[in-house]
Amino acid sequence: TLRREAELAKQALQNVVAAETRIKEDLRGLLAAKEREIEVWRSKERECNESLREQLNAQAKEIEEYWKDICRQRDQTNETMKEERNSAVAEAQRLRGEKRVSEIRCIHAQKAHDRSKALTEELREQLRLLEQRCANAVTADQQLRADARVE
Repeated sequence: TLRREAELAKQALQNVVAAETRIKEDLRGLLAAKEREIEVWRSKERECNESLREQLNAQAKEIEEYWKDICRQRDQTNETMKEERNSAVAEAQRLRGEKRVSEIRCIHAQKAHDRSKALTEELREQLRLLEQRCANAVTADQQLRADARVE
């Protein structure tokens, strides 16, 4: 019976070794499948990142053009104000002997102040819109990244 028990123990050990071998092979197969799946996700992630990069570059160009337009408007307004100031100075010089010189200066100063105030408000609004667009671009970027992770 000792020999029989030894044979049964040997058979049981061989069964365990065979089962371990099958399990290892199954695990290798699962690991390979997971590695392929990971590579697919990495590929998708690269595609998403490239798409995001392209979108952000396009938005950056759009914002840059918008900012250049704001700067052109500011420069044009500054030039107009300079011309108006020069005109006011010339008019004041022409009216030098008259009592109204100080009144004219006050009127032109008030006009220049009013224009400056209006321009400042307009630039603030444009800056607020620009900041809002930037915030929207960041939100869209975060959403696209979140969507890319979900996929």
